[in-house]
Amino acid sequence: IRQRSWDESKPRRNAMRARAIASLARLSASRMREMASSSSKGTPWRKEPAEERQKASVGRLGASLAGLHGVRELDKDALEAVHVALKVNAVIVASKFGTYLLSGSSAMLAESVHSLADVANQWLLRVGILQSLQKPDQKHPYGYGRDRFVWSLVSAVGIFCCGAGVSFVHGMHSLVQPSELQHLHLGMGVLGVSFVAESYSMVVALQTMARGARKQSMPLMFYIARGSDPTTVAVLAEDLAAVLGVGVALLALIWTNYTSNPVFDAIGSIVVGSLLAGVAVYLILNNRSYLLGRSMNRQSLNRVLDTLWKDPVVKGVFDPKTEELAPGIFRFKAEIDFKGERVVENYLRRVGKMQLIDRMEQCANLGGRMLHEKFLLDYGKDIVDALGDEVDRLEREIKHVEPGVRHVDLEVH
Repeated sequence: IRQRSWDESKPRRNAMRARAIASLARLSASRMREMASSSSKGTPWRKEPAEERQKASVGRLGASLAGLHGVRELDKDALEAVHVALKVNAVIVASKFGTYLLSGSSAMLAESVHSLADVANQWLLRVGILQSLQKPDQKHPYGYGRDRFVWSLVSAVGIFCCGAGVSFVHGMHSLVQPSELQHLHLGMGVLGVSFVAESYSMVVALQTMARGARKQSMPLMFYIARGSDPTTVAVLAEDLAAVLGVGVALLALIWTNYTSNPVFDAIGSIVVGSLLAGVAVYLILNNRSYLLGRSMNRQSLNRVLDTLWKDPVVKGVFDPKTEELAPGIFRFKAEIDFKGERVVENYLRRVGKMQLIDRMEQCANLGGRMLHEKFLLDYGKDIVDALGDEVDRLEREIKHVEPGVRHVDLEVH
């Protein structure tokens, strides 16, 4: 009797099993539709193979660094400052050399060499800006933004060797073997005009720095010391040294003309050379810091960290690091300890808790080991995808809070 009732119930159990399998198929189809809908809305489901996922990651990186190609507003300001300085110094250098040939003044020669070095160095700065705007490629996936730091460093070395070295050596030579000076009044007039022109170039550089400081919400002096644009800093430093150097040379000529003693002229040349050396050392150290990989300023970093700490799925943030890839462009890296229950809650809210419970009950009614394993595997993969979705969401929020962060690398702690 037991065997007969078992046999009689077999068709009913088979029908129940068929209905359950059909229900699971409908649930799977519904799940696939939800995944497709989520993908169309921008929610990234990482179902692609590892190789395709790596290609997509490289593509996202290239897109995130696309802002390096093309002239940004920061680049326009830097180019404007460089072009103004180039035009001013190109006019000044010719007049200074002509006056030196007439007067024989060591201070005037120092200023002529100074202006010539400024022209050459500002041309190098221009080259650096244009080189830094190249597109990222396979050889340089983060772009060529640091090329600007390289050329700024070359410019600083040029100031030290050509500007400071020549002025100092010629001043020492004139101090040991002074010579008679002529047409000093002409030299004073040229230096006076140079003072006005160099001051104008310095004001343009200061205005450019002030705009950059306002954009990054920094005090002007802090931006000059820790700002994102070494090119404008170099132009400002050179212009400041030029204004001071013209003042020193003018005083040297006045005292030489008043006392008829050429020693003051030689001392003026030495002072101008020393001034240029100081500016060059400052620029070398500043660009060295950029090339070593300078971090984001503390205020901006705190904004990013506050965003992470305030997020409901974040339990902790460990080992945060930043690196400047180009002027004003940063990479951010951190390890995140996630609140697992909040990640699961967000996942269940998105896929529908009741649908998942129905699927669990279907598997329990069928009692098949393979169905249970398939359910667990699907659930585990979905949770991993949900964690990836949270990482992507945090990356988008970081870029929104701090637009200068173009590449974010968040790892699970």
